[in-house]
Amino acid sequence: HLDRVTAFELLTAMSLDAFAVDGCDLAVIETGLGGTLDATNVIEPVASLITALDFEHTAVLGSTLAEIAANKAGIIKPGRPVAVAARDPEALAVITAAARAAHAPILVAGRDWTVSGDWRSFSAQGAWGTYRDLKTGMAGIHQVENAGLAIAAVHLLGDSGIPISESALRSGLASAWLPGRFERVVWPEGPTLVLDGAHTPASAQALAATLASEFPGQSAIVVLGMMRDKDPAAFAAALAPVGGAWITTQPPSPRAMTAAAIAAALAGKSLVHVSEVPEIGKAIEQAISQAGPAGLVVVTGSLALMAQAREALGLARAEDFSSQSS
Repeated sequence: HLDRVTAFELLTAMSLDAFAVDGCDLAVIETGLGGTLDATNVIEPVASLITALDFEHTAVLGSTLAEIAANKAGIIKPGRPVAVAARDPEALAVITAAARAAHAPILVAGRDWTVSGDWRSFSAQGAWGTYRDLKTGMAGIHQVENAGLAIAAVHLLGDSGIPISESALRSGLASAWLPGRFERVVWPEGPTLVLDGAHTPASAQALAATLASEFPGQSAIVVLGMMRDKDPAAFAAALAPVGGAWITTQPPSPRAMTAAAIAAALAGKSLVHVSEVPEIGKAIEQAISQAGPAGLVVVTGSLALMAQAREALGLARAEDFSSQSS
């Protein structure tokens, strides 16, 4: 009965079928929610990866990092290696115990590999030796940490009989890019815009650090739209050091928080110049006007918002499936 299948479950099944039909040699499958009960957890992976943890989807995954880690550890399979970027001691203890119970070899960031430098030039040292003068196409020190996890994954693939050359690794890191992840847009005769799908306090902190590094001394006009299960006050507090004025808006989703609700959550948080513009295109127009030619605009709070913002800026076009046959 399709009425009992979620959209994500259906999308997962369609994706796995498409990979099989196309004869895909290797696929990177990202969980949608946690791990243990996620739709993607039907696969038998060559290796499993667990990224840095944050307080997200707590109603489902649990209210502590240990509970969240236990759910994430559900993707660890018997005898299959796992690489872990989580550093919280309590969470790491849970994941390590799960790997031990599954007899799964485990590599841990900070213990089995280290990275140093910034995204323009960094080194990674681990069981593979030392790679020097690496670079990634994605800005931010957190992306260097992510790159370290990716390199650990490549090492595990090699141990599993899927070798990837150092030149391919370097090329892949250098060309890595995702729309809506510290995506810079230089507006004609206007300010620089940064589109970033950060939506948790920890990711807002990473965004703030990257903005401070890439645009030192500049305050941004922040266009903020979030989902109802997020915490706009905590998110804004983390981003406040680089936020000058704030415009709240609404992502295109039935789960979206209204612009008014976000503005209310920001009230009394020592944030100045908070205004509400529910429609994202108009919110961006107002931000561009406020920022001026030499200013900085940051659009953030939701990946769904990034899709709509990119369409509003002419960077993407919404597909129309209404005229396509079934």
